[in-house]
Amino acid sequence: MAETRTKMGSVLLKISGKTTLIELFDAAQWPGERPEPGTVRLRVNGRWLAAGGGKYAFVTLEGLAVVLAGAVHDGAGLPRPVAGHGIAAGTRLSVPNGQFFEEGRPVFDRVIAKTPAFLGIDGRWRVFVVGRREPVLLSDCERIEEEA
Repeated sequence: MAETRTKMGSVLLKISGKTTLIELFDAAQWPGERPEPGTVRLRVNGRWLAAGGGKYAFVTLEGLAVVLAGAVHDGAGLPRPVAGHGIAAGTRLSVPNGQFFEEGRPVFDRVIAKTPAFLGIDGRWRVFVVGRREPVLLSDCERIEEEA
């Protein structure tokens, strides 16, 4: 069945004779999935981009940049960049646990990173931590400095 949703635009990369077509669709066209405002869904070479084993993946414009950079790296045979932010496995972090004090301040848990920080498909840095099944946004974490 042909795609009936309106395409926002597309990017055509041609590197060393290999062509990659990335098509952008406004995520608002999938209201049942409740995507974040301002995100897009990508179709790469005719296949919908999916991440984390899910059926749908919606990305920010930063995430689009990650996909483009990956296509350039792969097409040119360049190594992909290594995860950064100085968060390695074993780093002690403080992360919000979803609860709040009466005055509205968030409650934090002390955890240990299970993996180095990695750049998600949506362009945001994440890290897996002990005690959580899903990765935590690095922007929500605070590094706990080692006490002397």
